[in-house]
Amino acid sequence: LIEEEVRAEMMSLDTRMTPEEVNRYIMERKADKYRLYHLDEPLLQSERSRS
Repeated sequence: LIEEEVRAEMMSLDTRMTPEEVNRYIMERKADKYRLYHLDEPLLQSERSRS
């Protein structure tokens, strides 16, 4: 799901990027989304923070 979201974002960008910039953008957006959805936290910790 995150891969698809990032790919869709890349397709909607109206800019020219070098391959290195594209890779950096993809890695940054993936990291942002993992933090957004709390996927970078252990499962029990994320469960407690929601309660």
